[in-house]
Amino acid sequence: MENEDLRCEVTSKQKYDILKKYWASSDFSLDEKKALREKVFENDDSDAGKNVQKVIEWSLPDEALKTRLWDEITDSSSTESLMEIRLKIQGFWQRHQQLELMTPYFEKYYATVQKVVD
Repeated sequence: MENEDLRCEVTSKQKYDILKKYWASSDFSLDEKKALREKVFENDDSDAGKNVQKVIEWSLPDEALKTRLWDEITDSSSTESLMEIRLKIQGFWQRHQQLELMTPYFEKYYATVQKVVD
């Protein structure tokens, strides 16, 4: 659709949603992902845009990243803000595109919920 006139305009939220799905996918290279990110944010310096940029970095399909994020999200001594943790959870939780990476965390999740309840 490059250089084509469209009869509709894509909102920022729609762009963000597309970008999040794109970054979470293992079907595209990191260079392709970075190119799309640059295009989406070329004139966007909004707080919402900055938050989306954090989420996409945390949504990459990488096992080591998931492990690190899980440890940071569940660290009871963390001093990170609730907003930052929420954004990390958004990036971490990619069950539709990364089910194989999420599966090991299902039992860990329920074990953590039980600790919170106790």
